[in-house]
Amino acid sequence: MVNYWLWVNSGEMDIGDDISESEEDVWNGCDRNTSKDDKVLIYRTSPYKHIKYLAEVLENAEEEEIWTQRGNKIGFSCKFRILKSFDNPLEIRQMRDSNSLKDWYPLKVSFIRMVFKIETEYWDVLKEIIITNNPESKDSFNTH
Repeated sequence: MVNYWLWVNSGEMDIGDDISESEEDVWNGCDRNTSKDDKVLIYRTSPYKHIKYLAEVLENAEEEEIWTQRGNKIGFSCKFRILKSFDNPLEIRQMRDSNSLKDWYPLKVSFIRMVFKIETEYWDVLKEIIITNNPESKDSFNTH
């Protein structure tokens, strides 16, 4: 079964604007339960405050020492590939305006954490909004 995740792209883990579609990288700070083929939306914090990328996990999460601003800690890293970089990212304001997302925990806490599991009902809402704003991204969501 595929899981859905939201990774928060902040100062500690910032892939920036220069990552392109099909590019592979390693995410430091994924959840221990992240598995190969899981799908991920990547939220970029201030000054952007938007979901910019759709990614696919390439390998199960691996435990390792991860650098943080508060020192090294044991965490999990995941190899991933960018499936789509959205031309029209999903802005936090659009998410807050959606009645279907009003109870979504990551939004309620303003994305203050590195990783969140996305329940299928919220994944479907986010996917629909993103595809509406980026029709060319529809096929990217349907890859296995």
